Amino acid sequence: VEFHCHNTFGLATGNSFMAVAAGAEVVHGTVTGIGDDSGNARTEELAVGLLTLYGIETGIRYERLTGLSETVEHIAGEPPTRPIVGPKAYDIESGTRAAWFRTGYDRYPTEITPLLPAFVGHRPPEVVMGKKSGPASVQLWAERLGVTLAEGEAQTLLRQMQTRAGQLKRALTESEFLDVVATARHASPK
Repeated sequence: VEFHCHNTFGLATGNSFMAVAAGAEVVHGTVTGIGDDSGNARTEELAVGLLTLYGIETGIRYERLTGLSETVEHIAGEPPTRPIVGPKAYDIESGTRAAWFRTGYDRYPTEITPLLPAFVGHRPPEVVMGKKSGPASVQLWAERLGVTLAEGEAQTLLRQMQTRAGQLKRALTESEFLDVVATARHASPK
């Protein structure tokens, strides 16, 4: 059994420990907790906690955790996905979550996030265009920016959006999205 959770209420690490105690053989984590929604369980907390609390050796070189975390923070910044109040705690990059957002957020907002952002004075969720985005993300952005997509165009554009976001090492801006659309349409055979 593998266990993957998000840090919506700041419980990802604790929930991961409980999953191990219940028999999970794998728990997912990310360095500094960086990830979609409110981030994920922090690898550094998981590794040290599994060793010191449960006697489980992960094979991680513990003496390198601080340096690794500092490197990730230097490249990506401090995770803006801090639970509850992080500036991007409710934003959506994952294509699967964007599809849910597109089809049901208005009717079932707590299907996307169990905490309504307005409850803590936060702005509503935004779908960002990044390397983990999906076709629904492209469709949402196109609708918002008044771009009409041809049948199947979202999937074609998606690969280019992901490539550009990967090159930039961040989510795209609206002008970059429009540039990718224009470039792709200009390059496609008539």
